[in-house]
Amino acid sequence: MTTSSNRIYLKDNRFYKIIDSKHLEEIDIEYLKESIFQLIIDDSYFFYDSLELPTTNKRKLRAIIKNYLLTNYPEELIKYFSYININNKTIIYIINNELIELTYKYTELFKLADRISTPLLEALSLYNNFTYKTKNIIYEIENMQIKHLNKDSGNVLTADDIIYNLQNINLDIDLLIKKENALLLFKKYRIPIVLLTIAYVLFVAGEIIKINTLENRLEKYNNLLIEIYRDAGVLDSSDPLGLLLSKVNSDNNNNKIILPTIYKISKAVDNNTTIDSININFDTIRFDGITQDYKSLEEITSNLEKETGKHVTILNTNKEKEYIKFSIRIG
Repeated sequence: MTTSSNRIYLKDNRFYKIIDSKHLEEIDIEYLKESIFQLIIDDSYFFYDSLELPTTNKRKLRAIIKNYLLTNYPEELIKYFSYININNKTIIYIINNELIELTYKYTELFKLADRISTPLLEALSLYNNFTYKTKNIIYEIENMQIKHLNKDSGNVLTADDIIYNLQNINLDIDLLIKKENALLLFKKYRIPIVLLTIAYVLFVAGEIIKINTLENRLEKYNNLLIEIYRDAGVLDSSDPLGLLLSKVNSDNNNNKIILPTIYKISKAVDNNTTIDSININFDTIRFDGITQDYKSLEEITSNLEKETGKHVTILNTNKEKEYIKFSIRIG
């Protein structure tokens, strides 16, 4: 296990251990996973600027910085940015897409770093006025204010002047790992996420409609059963069904006709059918109701003929929305 002064340099998408002056040794990712280290990231992954800002909360401060950047740079360039205060001055660093992709690829590795900084930011914490040259950009720093030059005067600092002379990193920057990692995940899977969300909403809506339909039908059946119990005079009994069956076996001729008929009809219809009314005469029985489709109606007709042993006639049908309204005569 190494110490916290173990310095790692990220450059050209590779990780190097800083051995001594002018000496870098490329290392394996697995080595870092077992180490305590400080990470220095090459300046080529960043673009720097500075801004005089009032003292305010972080949200307002970030909004001011974003407005400033939008005024001076293309929106695509400033997509990922953060800031750090050095000697009471606000230094803005814009992170390029390449580094954001690396933080996505090696999220846990970046989180393991004891501290994260860059050569230029470390130079700002050590010197007041100097010129600094990266691979493509020249920065002039005067009283912590950053200017961008077209050419240098010849006396400039580079990353090599900083990284080999650092024993420990002084600063610790925010790479937006948590926020931008979530953003990248959403962008990568946004189409399946949207489709799954729509499917889930439709599924829930369908289940709610189905449950409401079943509840309405259950309430209708329950009310019909209560009416039957009330008409039969058994509603107040502790066992209305038992008393009703007892009445079927009594000597009352009306009960012997009505109750068995209701029983046979109930056996003939399926769970998708609702009986609205029954009219029983001496020779014929007529009832009205609704069922799911014409196939269910045919099955009901066939079942009624088997249960009653009588001829069954479909008097009329009417399609209403998703149901079939019907009238049937037995006998």
